[in-house]
Amino acid sequence: MKRDWKMIRAMLQLVENTSTAKYPLTYCQDHIATIYHHALLLGEGGLATVSKFTGRDKRNYVRIESLTDEGRSFLELSRDPIVWAEAMAVVDKLGGLDSGTLKLLLAKKAAEKTPSPTVS
Repeated sequence: MKRDWKMIRAMLQLVENTSTAKYPLTYCQDHIATIYHHALLLGEGGLATVSKFTGRDKRNYVRIESLTDEGRSFLELSRDPIVWAEAMAVVDKLGGLDSGTLKLLLAKKAAEKTPSPTVS
């Protein structure tokens, strides 16, 4: 299954916006497989703290418990819609990137957008 960065970003934003809940997001394996898979990717990529467990109903679940520092950093770098769109254009062209490389790309795009301070 191909990594969907737009979904990952949206899931991170959702966790950030619901961080007061004890367990902001819990997904069952029977939910849309893509959502379950991407919840696991958040943990594998070090963007969020996630745990897998089997419920009383004997189904597998993944719980997104909180954002990691890497996840918060990723969100900060991806907030600007122009920077995000430019980075996604590169991802689409290349066919995919891992989270570390995408963070570097976002930082580069943000730096290109920010004018350099002039010395007088």
